[in-house]
Amino acid sequence: MTRSTDDRKLHIAVIGSGPAGLYATAELLRRFEAIQVDIFEKLPAPFGLLRYGVSPDHTRTRLICSRLAPLFEDPRVRFLGNVEVSEDFCLDHLRRFYHATVIACGAEADRSLAIPGADLPGCHTSLEFIGWINGHPDFAECPIPLSSERAVVIGNGNVALDVVRLLLKSPDALSHTDINPLALEALRQSRVRDIHIFGRRGPAQASFRTAELREIAELDGCTFDLREADLLLNPASIDELALEDAAAAMHKEVVGIFRDIAELPATGRPKRLSFRFLESAVSAEGDGKVEQIVFARNRLSGPAGQQTIESTEERYALPCGLIVQCIGHQGVPVKGAPFDEKSGTIPTCEGRVISGEQPMPGLYAAGWIDRGATGLIGHSKRDAKRAVDAIREDAGRFEEPEDNDVVAFLLSKNIAPVPYPGSASGGSA
Repeated sequence: MTRSTDDRKLHIAVIGSGPAGLYATAELLRRFEAIQVDIFEKLPAPFGLLRYGVSPDHTRTRLICSRLAPLFEDPRVRFLGNVEVSEDFCLDHLRRFYHATVIACGAEADRSLAIPGADLPGCHTSLEFIGWINGHPDFAECPIPLSSERAVVIGNGNVALDVVRLLLKSPDALSHTDINPLALEALRQSRVRDIHIFGRRGPAQASFRTAELREIAELDGCTFDLREADLLLNPASIDELALEDAAAAMHKEVVGIFRDIAELPATGRPKRLSFRFLESAVSAEGDGKVEQIVFARNRLSGPAGQQTIESTEERYALPCGLIVQCIGHQGVPVKGAPFDEKSGTIPTCEGRVISGEQPMPGLYAAGWIDRGATGLIGHSKRDAKRAVDAIREDAGRFEEPEDNDVVAFLLSKNIAPVPYPGSASGGSA
C-alpha cells in the first residue's frame, strides 16, 4: 500500500555517518517535518572520513564535525553505531523497517599496488597510515615502522601530501591536535629523515591541490630535492597547460609551485623531501620486511589530454624501511545492492540506485560510494541534495514498512547498537 506523505511519518535509513550521510540527514530534516532518520554506522562513533580520514593538523576541515554534531540532538534523528550492513543485517532487512534507504558508506577500501612484495611488513596503504594517525579503531595500533631513515610515499594526490607532511612536521606542532597519542609518541621517536614522493606521470599531471602543496613548501626544517631538470615538460604536457579550463589552470599553478620549490636554496636542515616523477614501483623487496623498492622509469606518449604511460627498461632500487601507498580509495559491495567492481561504486542515476537501467525502489546513494573517491568534502553536499530530491519525488509511491522496532531486530541478531556519544540510549523511532 502506498500513501501520500501528507498524512504519514517517513522512516528513512542512512547507511554511513560520514559527510555524505550527515549532509543527506540534514537535507531530509529540512525537506520533511514528519520524519525519523536512523543513521547506521559500523564504527562506534560518527563522522567517518571527517574524523578518521582528515589529517589532524587540518583543523578547519575537522571543524565540520562540530557543525554537523547538532544533527544528533534533533529528536527526529537516531544514531545506531557499531552496526554494519552485512549478511546478518542487509538491505532486505532494512526494507522491513524503512520507507527508503540512503547508502552513504563512502569508499572504505584502499587501492593497493599490484606488485610483488606489496604485502611485506613496512608496506602500508594510506588508509592504514592515516587511520593510525587518527586513532581509527581498526588501525590505532598499526605497526608503522619509523626506525629507518628513508620512507617512500607513492602517489601524487593530496593524501600523499598529508602523509609526507605528517612525517616531516615537528611532533610538537601536532601535539595540540587530536592525533592518536600512540602515533604522536611514535613520531617523537621517528628516525625518518629522508622522504621520497613518487608520481608515475609528470609534474604537469600531478593531482595536488595548490594550498596543500604550498603548505609542504613552507615546512620548517626541510630541504627539498627538486631540480629544474625534473620539471622539463614534453610538448604535449606544455599544450595541456595552455588549455583554457579550470583543470589546466590548476595544473599550471602546481607546476609554478614546483618551480618555486626548485629554486629554494639547499640548506643543512635535518629532513629532506625528494620529488620524483615519471617512475612506477615494480616490486618491494626484503627479508621478512621492506628493505628496498624497485622503480621503472616511464615516459609519456600521445597527444595533449590523451597521454598514456609507457614503461621503459630502465630500473633502479631505492633502500627504504617504510612504503606508504597513496593511490586512491574504492568502495566495497553492500549486501543487496548492485556494485561496479571496476569503479568501486554503486550504480546510480540522479541519486537513485539502479540495477541494469532500472531504479531499485526506495534505494538511493550519495557520496563516494555513488561517484567514486574524488572531489572535496563539500561535493558530498551536492550528492546528498540530489538523493533527497529523488526521495521527495518518489515519496508518494513508497511501500509502508512492516515493522518499526529495528533495535529489537538487531538485538535478536546479537548486534548491540551503540548510541551517539553522550546520549543515554539508542532511543526508539
